[in-house]
Amino acid sequence: MLHNGWRRRAAGVLTAVAMAAAGCGPAASTAAKGSTASAAPVTLTWLVRSDMGANITKWENDVVTGFEKANPNVHITVIGEPWAGYNAKLLALTAAGTPPDVYATFAAGFGTFLAHGTLADLNSYAKGANLNLKEFQSSAIAALTRNGRLYGLPFDNMPSLIFYNKTLFDQAHLPLPPTSWQDKNWTTSIMLADAKALTKNTTQPGKAVWGLNFPPGQMGTAVSWVWGCDPTAASGGPQNSQAYLTGVMSASQLFFNSPCYTAAMRWDKDLSVTEGVSPSVASLTTLSQLGDPITTGRIGMEQAGYWVFQNLFLAKPKFQWGVAPIPYGPTGSDLTQDWTDAWVMSSKSTHKSLAFKFMVYMSTGASAKEFAQITGFFPALTSLEQTTLQADAAALGMSENLSQLQSVILGGLAKGQGFEAPGHTLANWNQINTTWANTTDNLFIGKQTTGAAMAALNQAMATQLQSNAG
Repeated sequence: MLHNGWRRRAAGVLTAVAMAAAGCGPAASTAAKGSTASAAPVTLTWLVRSDMGANITKWENDVVTGFEKANPNVHITVIGEPWAGYNAKLLALTAAGTPPDVYATFAAGFGTFLAHGTLADLNSYAKGANLNLKEFQSSAIAALTRNGRLYGLPFDNMPSLIFYNKTLFDQAHLPLPPTSWQDKNWTTSIMLADAKALTKNTTQPGKAVWGLNFPPGQMGTAVSWVWGCDPTAASGGPQNSQAYLTGVMSASQLFFNSPCYTAAMRWDKDLSVTEGVSPSVASLTTLSQLGDPITTGRIGMEQAGYWVFQNLFLAKPKFQWGVAPIPYGPTGSDLTQDWTDAWVMSSKSTHKSLAFKFMVYMSTGASAKEFAQITGFFPALTSLEQTTLQADAAALGMSENLSQLQSVILGGLAKGQGFEAPGHTLANWNQINTTWANTTDNLFIGKQTTGAAMAALNQAMATQLQSNAG
């Protein structure tokens, strides 16, 4: 399971560490306008993650204090649950008839919650509160909307990018990757050629430099989307998948063995097994013990989510670095994966208007600003974009200016440029992810052909989904 499952787990651990160490505790948020219309005492329950660090806990306490002060008859009870049990806790509370009024999509839960009908449609509440949804990035709102119904208020929205080591590029006398997503000269072929030029000393532990680390991503889609296909769509990319709309993958609608998906996985496998420009599973394990691979200075380029900014901030690299768009693949696609997290409301809440008011309090104003500063996540509120971009431009070793960063980061969030990652849209994601990682182990260590691996994967996924349905 090391290759794909391990990479994803490592990224999650690094992000959690970054969040715990970064910034300072939030100040109390400014009071929400007005006060609750009801004079009767009301208790709202809020399910939070209990494993995100002391600074987040302080932010949560300050949010509760601020909201209760502005709404004296409201008491908020906070329920904590770590990532691993978050979805199960939510579903258990709902089944018991005591659902939390407000919770989040932290634990890859949006698809699961959607499929189980636990999410409230927020449209009427947003309208009643005169909340201008245009204050949020349109891609974040789109990620939380199904059939015209809005199911969450986003607090972050992050694209996947190419992080690169400018110092290594300069040493190899290579031109830097572009900052425009419309630059069609930036292709997977050019990326591979650059990776070959950057790779050196791979037989010498401690001195090896690899040109590229391009993790296949969730269900391999970080690569297959660049090839223009998705394993849950008969043709085309994730926009053509019914599974991402409903949150439910069907055993009869799997295309892991399609020619396009197979070609994408072959390319990714060959980076390490045949071309030698990416670290092997064993080498990647060793590198990642020191931190995110790009932070070690021994990776020329790495495809990863925006949260790697925070890992680089903490690593204080001795090299210059930058970010670039995802390259164009063989079919002319450069679709990136977006990562949106949101506050959501239970469809069973008996205090929906107050619960929504609390969600707005957390998602806007001083509360949202402090949350962005603590986590280092890219905020979903457009009013906070420039402050975050300025902080990114001032990072140690950052080689790009504010305008260039804006082009890369905001370009990755532009309409049609990205699509929400599968783990944020599919129900039962943990089981799906485990099946994918276990079944592809031998492929990525070169012990199985791509065709055989994809045939086995399609069957394993069908079996898993039939088991889930049963």
